Amino acid sequence: MRILGTVTIAFRSIGRNKMRSFLTMLGIVIGVAAVIAMLAVGQGARDSINAQIESLGTNVIMIMPGAFTQGGARMEAGTASRLTEEDVGAIQKSCPSVSMASPVARSSAQLKYSGQNWRTSVYGGYPSYLNIRDWEPSLGVNYTDSDERSANKVCLIGKTVADNLFGEGADP
Repeated sequence: MRILGTVTIAFRSIGRNKMRSFLTMLGIVIGVAAVIAMLAVGQGARDSINAQIESLGTNVIMIMPGAFTQGGARMEAGTASRLTEEDVGAIQKSCPSVSMASPVARSSAQLKYSGQNWRTSVYGGYPSYLNIRDWEPSLGVNYTDSDERSANKVCLIGKTVADNLFGEGADP
């Protein structure tokens, strides 16, 4: 009987203070929606990071040159002496569990074609680099060891570069 009286008083208070009740409910709805949105953003960020890590592969190790110190200040990674092709050969020779290795040179460049231009990253590496990263072209073919030995001029471009230089849906 006491609970029924309490519920009756509660509903009577809600009915007498409609605006206060509405604003309270609105605050609760907005708070719950904000919590759900933040959880969704957090899950999306986690999925994005996991996808980036998975794109490297579970068995890929990247070795970068170190940094050197100049005037007491440590420079950024990669500013020390470069790794050479001999280093790649030494890794393959002394580490039998390494099935593929490729040196990679990375830079950025402004690409131009028929009045269009696009700034992007440019990578250079052995044909095995594509296998290491598990990349397959959607159009055309990968460059090969014979292309490398013959010093053929071969270029693979990504979809974003192709769309921005040649137009969406065009076959570069």
